[in-house]
Amino acid sequence: MAEVKKRIMIMTGWGLQEYAPAAAMLLKYVFDCNGAEVQGVSQRYLPEALKKCENAYSEVYVLGIGLENDPKAVAAELRKLKAACVKVWWISKLDIPGHIKAEFLEKDGGSVFGKVVVKEGDSLLNAVQAAFPKCIPGQAVREFGKHLDERLNSGRSKAGTEEGKYRHLFVAADWKHKNDREMWHYKNAIFCLAKGIKYGNIGKELTDIVAYYDKWGKRELIGTSPYIQEIKAMIDRAAREDEAGVRVLITGPSGTGKETVAQMIHRLSSRKDASILSFNCACTTTSLFECKLFGSVPGAYTDARGSQGLFETAANGTLFLDEVAELNFDMQGQLLRVLQDGDYLKVGETKISKVDNVRIIAATNKDLVKMVREGTFREDLYYRLNVLQIRMKPLAEHAEDIPLIARTIWRRETGGSLTKEQCSALAEYSFPGNARELENMLTYARVMEIKDFNELVDTWRRQNEDLHRKAEDDSDETVHAAILRHVAKLWRKYQGIKPGELAERLDKSENTVRAWLRELKLIPERAVKK
Repeated sequence: MAEVKKRIMIMTGWGLQEYAPAAAMLLKYVFDCNGAEVQGVSQRYLPEALKKCENAYSEVYVLGIGLENDPKAVAAELRKLKAACVKVWWISKLDIPGHIKAEFLEKDGGSVFGKVVVKEGDSLLNAVQAAFPKCIPGQAVREFGKHLDERLNSGRSKAGTEEGKYRHLFVAADWKHKNDREMWHYKNAIFCLAKGIKYGNIGKELTDIVAYYDKWGKRELIGTSPYIQEIKAMIDRAAREDEAGVRVLITGPSGTGKETVAQMIHRLSSRKDASILSFNCACTTTSLFECKLFGSVPGAYTDARGSQGLFETAANGTLFLDEVAELNFDMQGQLLRVLQDGDYLKVGETKISKVDNVRIIAATNKDLVKMVREGTFREDLYYRLNVLQIRMKPLAEHAEDIPLIARTIWRRETGGSLTKEQCSALAEYSFPGNARELENMLTYARVMEIKDFNELVDTWRRQNEDLHRKAEDDSDETVHAAILRHVAKLWRKYQGIKPGELAERLDKSENTVRAWLRELKLIPERAVKK
């Protein structure tokens, strides 16, 4: 019988912190980058990963992975491996927590691990070096310790040092695994680091992952709550229906991630290699709407050189219509015709163009059903858009996700981590601006170097209390005051808009709108229509 080749597995945590450099150092100095395999494993999947090792490996090295998620299941798998003569090392900078330590002890007091190496108070790199002091020299910790610098965040790493670029690579590989369930990029990146390969020579497959992350990385739906799992299931279903062109309507308050959902649907669909184009329906007029969506021919209007519209540019891809409720009735009618008939006319053109396999995803923070009842949104257009609907909830309704969202944002911005106390302080705030407000608050904390998040939340609440109080007080204002407030909001939001364009958006006469603007002192009294 042929001798079974000895195989070794190194299991380490995912992505940032110390996991990847520690695994790379072990690979380089103990196994010469040839005699071991590497796998990224989370606490949650550690029992499953160990189970797969029984008939495949003679030694397993678990680097820094926590044991608290399901200690009984982990211990059970370790006992099976021990019976199969598979030696499992557990190397960590933290000891096994006292409340679960008994799970990992045999009746005679021995450990179900083949060996436990703990070097408390230092980094995981120090613990690995302590496990193999004869193989790993002291300078190796300094060599790989350069990759632990928290300042090597994704923002700086793009144009930074070798260490910064590698950190960005591990961020990208971690994200790719988490979102697209692909694991090989992470282990390949660890092997490149172990071999001392310069970032410029890591190969096209890995650099493509970084480019992919740079394009999509901030479009990430974060959370483990039942609600987030339900939304992700809806996203998967919507992605599978892309060939049939099933339209999707995403509803929910501002800042809840509607555009993120649209991007994820596109990325997970068969259209991912084509374009996804976004159009904000709140930033347009009727004439501009036609040009942007349908395009124009040379000479269609003064100085017109001709242009492609979004329907033409998005061929075989996705067109995302954000704030679709802001379209006036004329624009709603034009959009309805395209969705209904599948064709359109470019501005200045007489020949009909056909829509070339464009999938429509629309989003709004308004109650479209209420608008249909009030006569401000076309019922027939509503039914054309609302084939598959995804409803996004306010962050306060799945507040259990706040710590994970905060940690992810903080790690992306700083490369560091948040404490339990900091996450608990954030969870005490209601975040009326949802995930977008949470991200802004964390950016403020980083810029102002605030470590006490109780202080951060108090400061943030004071800074924004007038905004929230105003929202509460709006229910008591007069109709005329509400109109003026809305006009002022639009005037400031779309800086440079002309009174005539604003009148068209509001579906009012220009004289009426000019009177409102003069009352608000946004245009001088002498400004009259010529």
